[in-house]
Amino acid sequence: MDALPLWGSAATIALAAFVSARMQPASEMGIHLLVVLAVLAPLAWGLVRGRAELPRAWWISLIAAAALLTLVSFFFTVSDGRSIFRGLSLVSAGVVFGAVLTSRREAGPVVFAALAIAGLGVSAAGANEYAVHARAGDTAWRVFSTFFNPGFLSGFLAFSIPATLALLVAVKERGAALGLGFAAVLQIVALSLTGARAGVLAGALGVAVFAAAVLLGRGCGAQGWRRIALTLLAAVAIAAVVGRPTGERVASPQGEGHSFAFRKYTWAATARMAAARPLTGFGPGSYEVAMQRYAIAGYTRLAHSNYLQAAAESGIPAAVLGFAAWFAIAAASAVRLARRSAARESAAYVSAALGASAATAARGLFDSDWWCLPILLSVAAVTGLLAACLTGDGPKHGRRSGAAAGWSLAAVGTAALVLAEMCLLSLTHQTRAEEYERTGDWLAAGEQWAESARKAPWNVRARQRIAEYGAVSEEGTVSESTLREFARIQKLEPTNPKIPTSLADLMLRKGQPEEALKQYGEARKLDPLSPRLLLDEARLLESLGRSKEALALWREMTRIEDSPYGQVRAIPQIVDVTYAWAHAAIGDDLEARGERARAVEEWRKSADLLVRREESMKDMRPVLEAAGALDPELDEQAADLLDEVRRKIASAAKPGG
Repeated sequence: MDALPLWGSAATIALAAFVSARMQPASEMGIHLLVVLAVLAPLAWGLVRGRAELPRAWWISLIAAAALLTLVSFFFTVSDGRSIFRGLSLVSAGVVFGAVLTSRREAGPVVFAALAIAGLGVSAAGANEYAVHARAGDTAWRVFSTFFNPGFLSGFLAFSIPATLALLVAVKERGAALGLGFAAVLQIVALSLTGARAGVLAGALGVAVFAAAVLLGRGCGAQGWRRIALTLLAAVAIAAVVGRPTGERVASPQGEGHSFAFRKYTWAATARMAAARPLTGFGPGSYEVAMQRYAIAGYTRLAHSNYLQAAAESGIPAAVLGFAAWFAIAAASAVRLARRSAARESAAYVSAALGASAATAARGLFDSDWWCLPILLSVAAVTGLLAACLTGDGPKHGRRSGAAAGWSLAAVGTAALVLAEMCLLSLTHQTRAEEYERTGDWLAAGEQWAESARKAPWNVRARQRIAEYGAVSEEGTVSESTLREFARIQKLEPTNPKIPTSLADLMLRKGQPEEALKQYGEARKLDPLSPRLLLDEARLLESLGRSKEALALWREMTRIEDSPYGQVRAIPQIVDVTYAWAHAAIGDDLEARGERARAVEEWRKSADLLVRREESMKDMRPVLEAAGALDPELDEQAADLLDEVRRKIASAAKPGG
């Protein structure tokens, strides 16, 4: 029973890399339930019974202050549902940290074995994925493996590689060493196949810090150094051959320069968010529904920076104190290792923990790695290991304090268990509703949406779909009850532009164009640079005969197209086709005013966008389909528009045209 929190943490980390790395809320709920049952419950029991002890350390105060400020930010969130999801992740990470901390020196081999196993598994899946694409001729493919994107995969491998190397140094048996060496080689090769330049550099930094720390702490003998050298030589040689096409793709100035430019604009926008609510932030997990008002470049779900996203979501004080505690634990561990105060048998594990921490610290400058659950849990476990080595055999809290902590943890666990179960049930019904919608069984879909909302009243999507179903079934215009329900939904996520947009679409279907215009205006207050919102509003104005107002929006769209928002995108290969309608409409206006040459120029811009969109979709359709971002109706309309502008261009080219 006493070892269960540690082994439960290890199992959770290994399992999370395979089931929750895609950042799907439903799969994350399963991990949270596992943490509560297999880690939190036995840990709380051990604290209450006096079998587990909490240390007294100066950094505990920093962690407690950061946790308290983060809790305060929950009360100011702009999205209850998203903050509940994020809160469960933070609780799981805190529990894993506590489990490893109270397990003390025994934690190193167990935690690192879990990381090595997970790293081997996701690397094998990534290598197989690359082989499939390479056989099809796509040697520039960047591997995702089980992760949401290649960047997060590289962030996880930056943890698993030092962990595997530490085990490689520590084991005595030759067979185990050969297996660990193979695992380390495969992980390094997979890291090179992610095509994530920041991830590759962070991984190299992690290995370098590990080697330097091992040297300082005398955690490795001559045999261990030989194993490290042979492993790294083999990995670099294989990666140089297998990963060369991917390396060339990453090194291309167009792709990487565009990626860095997008990050710079996103960082600036996130800094503006943090400055808007410096003390409380917008609430944990709220970034994707709060950033649109501050966006400079295109929309993104994450801030591409651990530090800035934490400040924007939880407030600057919480972020500063939290990261200060984390850096302080790592720095104190490095000093202790340099002074050779750590036991020699644990020096390799401390060195690997420092290497992994250095890697994720560097990655955190360029990506929001800690919003990917497997990486967050790995950070918590590794930090707990460093903290355990710092406490040594120092003073602990008394049994009474430990019991109080245990009962408090049990209360938190009970709340987390209830919330996770509610979320999981709600998401299960939501998935069923979406499946019924795909098959056209609207009655069954409506029933499932209703169940989803009953299980989790904060589920905005479920409540919105219920309101939409109800409005469609009503006779005449949108009823007052539907308007009141949308007002209640908007209070759940006051910064979400999709809610007034949905209401505007309903009003159009009900023959209320003027009311729909008001809702589009409300949506644009929340997302002022959205070309799709501008497109829908401009089309509606034209249908009402308000051509001058529509023309102003068409020109606003072309201004946005030439701004960083239109020019710098998260995925530059995807062409935003909405601007094509603006150029076509401006061309029509110019033709009406007798400026035929300028009109043709605008029509050609429209046609060029539409053609480039068609070409890009050949490669990007699978990516968009996997992300649920395909819009068949828009694609069909784009094809019709292309035919139309081509006819106009051809007509203008005829003699006397």
